[in-house]
Amino acid sequence: MKDLNVVHLNGLRAVEATGRLGSLKAAANELGVTIGAVSQQIIKTEQQLGRVLFDRSPRGLVLTPAGESLMPRLNGGFEMLDQAVASARRRDESVLTISVAPVFAARWLVSRLDRFALAHPDISLRIDATTRLANLETSDVDLGIRVGLGQWPGVRAEPLLAQEVFPSAPRRSPKPCASLQIFCSARRSSMVDRCFPGRPGCARSACPARR
Repeated sequence: MKDLNVVHLNGLRAVEATGRLGSLKAAANELGVTIGAVSQQIIKTEQQLGRVLFDRSPRGLVLTPAGESLMPRLNGGFEMLDQAVASARRRDESVLTISVAPVFAARWLVSRLDRFALAHPDISLRIDATTRLANLETSDVDLGIRVGLGQWPGVRAEPLLAQEVFPSAPRRSPKPCASLQIFCSARRSSMVDRCFPGRPGCARSACPARR
């Protein structure tokens, strides 16, 4: 792989995306950079390879014969890299990690774990007893159980039970001053579908995990 040392990977990504998508703008949107940055990366890559890969025309960039010859291999190479990264990030589907506040875990969740284990013997549970906020996208946490209204952006939640908060007042019956629910939000929809059969699963996304 010594030939890879003469070119920058970002430049090859810019060439591949532009050739596949057909425009600098589309490539810039996919790569999350500016059009100018993509153009500069292509120029640098052409200089490093010693070949012109695109013809510049009023209608945009058009692949040269050298570019057309290179493009299928670049497409296949980056597709294999994408699959390799996806495989490396894939979690063990047989382990379910739950982030939950310690008090709620001790008083409500733990007593129900035996029934879950009987219903799902192929799933191993790991409890992360913490009050810290959990990011379900970047951490190893699959489910987050927190108190709130269940309206966190970018996440779907399943209500577990309602909770009422009462003020302390002498010589009169207290009335609820607030009503909240305890929700379970998740990144892996397949896990939640098994935990909550018949209910819609949660999306794979980052969870604010409010307490």
